[in-house]
Amino acid sequence: MMTREQLQPGNGANYDIIYGWAPCRVKGKVRVDLFLLSWMKNGGSGGVSVIVSQKVYPSYVAEKMGIGYEDARVLAEFINERTGWK
Repeated sequence: MMTREQLQPGNGANYDIIYGWAPCRVKGKVRVDLFLLSWMKNGGSGGVSVIVSQKVYPSYVAEKMGIGYEDARVLAEFINERTGWK
């Protein structure tokens, strides 16, 4: 199930995001250990996404999503908090 919310980390930014666990079939078996985060940058109708399966770092999120480091830092923290990955 996906969740949509406004993330306001307290630094003046406002992120319209959709996130949740993404079931993925691998060789006929169902896996649910992939986490999907989409940043709906374009007025809520489009944006950029990343799917991860372990703890992420801002540099990884920045590279994969094509975004700046500060935005990537906020989104990486959000992913790691929501997933519990350390």
